[in-house]
Amino acid sequence: MSMVLMGADGNTAHELRTVLNLPEDKKNVATIYDELLTKLERRKKVAILQLVNRLFVNETIGVNKRYNKLVNKHFRAEAEAINLADRSKAAWAINDWVLDQTLDNVKYILTPSDLTPDESGVMINAAFFKGYWKTRFEKKYTKPKVFYVSKSYQVNVNMMSQVGIQHLFNSSSDISVLLNQSGTRISQVVHKAFIEIDEEGGSAGSASANPIQGLSDYAASVVTFTVNSPFVFMIRDDDNIYFRGRVVNPLKKSSPNDRIII
Repeated sequence: MSMVLMGADGNTAHELRTVLNLPEDKKNVATIYDELLTKLERRKKVAILQLVNRLFVNETIGVNKRYNKLVNKHFRAEAEAINLADRSKAAWAINDWVLDQTLDNVKYILTPSDLTPDESGVMINAAFFKGYWKTRFEKKYTKPKVFYVSKSYQVNVNMMSQVGIQHLFNSSSDISVLLNQSGTRISQVVHKAFIEIDEEGGSAGSASANPIQGLSDYAASVVTFTVNSPFVFMIRDDDNIYFRGRVVNPLKKSSPNDRIII
């Protein structure tokens, strides 16, 4: 929609700018997106985040070359003339472009019935993210387990699992440099923290305790973090939120991609 703003004026531009919370000067808007996309391009070694935009304009109207030059430079995008009278061919061309840009992951962003010959154009946005866990999960530990959609409804889904520290807490533990006696391990890690907010502001503090026991004193309980009920998630860094969503029922397919027809 910021790309649309670059080609808007008057009250239309004002509404877009207000809702998107963007600067008054379009040059600043262009700079913001230019810097964002440059930043993402530098991260391709650790994660792939494909953000692709294209405005498919009805060929009976034509494309403003000045606008195209602007969005191509700052948004890595462009406006392209297309024959919307042939709805099947137009839908195939748009879907094929999206599929190619998202490494064959985003399919069928629209159907021929979504298009009409008298439309001015179609603004297409697609995103694809591929990242890696800091500590990856091993497939052999993935097993069907219960996901609690609600108190009265549950489903069985494949759940990944891992233990991110293992040897420190079991019989393979080796802390011989720490202690003179062999056959010892860290039995548990205890952490307590507090945060206080009052009229003056906030303060926080924490303390840790790491009890050490012999192997014969091993307790069966291990602190775990289990995601087996509805949750929200974000993919973000210090400056931006790239994806935001929720999982209510893992077995239910997501709704079709949002699309905006203009």
